[in-house]
Amino acid sequence: MYDYHYAASFGVGTIIIGLVIGLLSYAITAFFLMKVFEKMNIEGWKAWVPIYSQWVLLEAGGNPGWISLAFLVSWIPFLGQLAAIAAVVFLAISIYRIGIGFNKEGAWVVLWIFLPIVWLAIVAFDSSKWRGLPDGKVAGPSAAGANRGVQPYSTVGYQQPGGYAQQPGSYPAQPPQQGYGQQPGYSQQPNQYGQQAAQPNQYGQQPTQGGQQQNPYSQQPGQSGQPNQYGQQAGTPGQTGTNGVSDNPYGGSNENPYGGDYNRNNS
Repeated sequence: MYDYHYAASFGVGTIIIGLVIGLLSYAITAFFLMKVFEKMNIEGWKAWVPIYSQWVLLEAGGNPGWISLAFLVSWIPFLGQLAAIAAVVFLAISIYRIGIGFNKEGAWVVLWIFLPIVWLAIVAFDSSKWRGLPDGKVAGPSAAGANRGVQPYSTVGYQQPGGYAQQPGSYPAQPPQQGYGQQPGYSQQPNQYGQQAAQPNQYGQQPTQGGQQQNPYSQQPGQSGQPNQYGQQAGTPGQTGTNGVSDNPYGGSNENPYGGDYNRNNS
């Protein structure tokens, strides 16, 4: 025999457990949302009011808050369900913008879609700071506190004009290397006629034509009668002085350097 009393008791217990779990889930979610609102300079109590909390969340992300009223008609077949789906899409857009405002990547919205309570818990208790909505978006009247103390910024195609400036304290750009000039001691390159360019010798004289250098004592080789380096007339090679004796290169005859006559036969 079927026990209706047991079935009714089981059904009531299931409903009560479901309500407790639902209320507990709602309280945890509202608590996390309250912390998120407080980080955004929005009154925390607004997170505890059903439907109105979604209104504030929509306006905190720069969307119209009245879209949240679509949840009230979600029980209507087809049209109500379409309206609820549209409201969820606008909520996702608001969550995306709020995540950017907390320095989160855009992919974090996927976490909110599947595990919204986890997204709220992370944003509520991490070290991120609220910096405002991106790209010139402004929070609505019910979330006006989110607009206080923030600076506008853009996340779309921003680049520093003129390229990257040099960082302070870095080394200055090096000038291009110039070619090295001709080093001393190296001869010049041949000119277009194949001849070597004239270079001054160590005595400051220019070499003669054909690349031959002049005598450093201004005496042409092979010439006689030119004074040597001691002021005497140099004879031709093999020439002897008077009496068949070669001239002394120091200006005298081959005499005894000690004052006497020098006799060749005595040597």
